[in-house]
Amino acid sequence: MIPMGPGGPEINGEAVDVLADGSLVVLTARGNRVAVPPQNLGVLATPEGPLTLPRDVLRRLEDRT
Repeated sequence: MIPMGPGGPEINGEAVDVLADGSLVVLTARGNRVAVPPQNLGVLATPEGPLTLPRDVLRRLEDRT
């Protein structure tokens, strides 16, 4: 669950991408892709396993350095 601003709507889903501006793209159960700006990110649920990023996202992050 990720709050989108103080007291704002919340979304549930899987992180599938990171945009150039740092927004996290979340894929919801309905198949919608929602971009959440970094200043609005907050984790409310404890992960069920180790945190991993998709390979393509890791590759792009490595390319920036």
